Amino acid sequence: MILKKARENYRANSEAKKKSVAKYREEHPDKVSAAKRNWREADPARAKKRVDDWRKANPEHLSIWKKNRRARKMAAHGSHTVIEWENMKAEYNWTCPSCGRSEPWIILTEDHIVPLSENGANYISNIQPLCRSCNSIKGTKTIKFLKDYCYRGIESFQHAYQSRGLKLLSFKELS
Repeated sequence: MILKKARENYRANSEAKKKSVAKYREEHPDKVSAAKRNWREADPARAKKRVDDWRKANPEHLSIWKKNRRARKMAAHGSHTVIEWENMKAEYNWTCPSCGRSEPWIILTEDHIVPLSENGANYISNIQPLCRSCNSIKGTKTIKFLKDYCYRGIESFQHAYQSRGLKLLSFKELS
């Protein structure tokens, strides 16, 4: 009965309660950290399951987190978010500026213009979207590809394929 009333009270005053909890967490970070640590230590299997569930539900956040961690280990300055990465891919029209292919036929990967191994930063301004093969070909070279290639029409794709000795087939030619 008491639990039911507490839930009803929380639902009726949820915004005020959220502000109160946020204020407490801001004022007492050490107590909050200790409580979280105690919770994890009390039931490590449940804590692990919670982390695993979050990782499965948020693969893009996990990917960015891992890449930012790798950059920190290499003593690179800066970091970026999933939202910044998604905005960058949209700026490039979800297209690899090196070969002109676009998602969903490829997967765009984060390429550091100045590589981390050459003391490049991990800020979004030092990132460009490249497909996996172009990123592998670029390696540790410092190359900035231009966005304008991403907005050209089919002629640019035909040129890109022909320059590699390939032929871009139409749907009629395939059937």
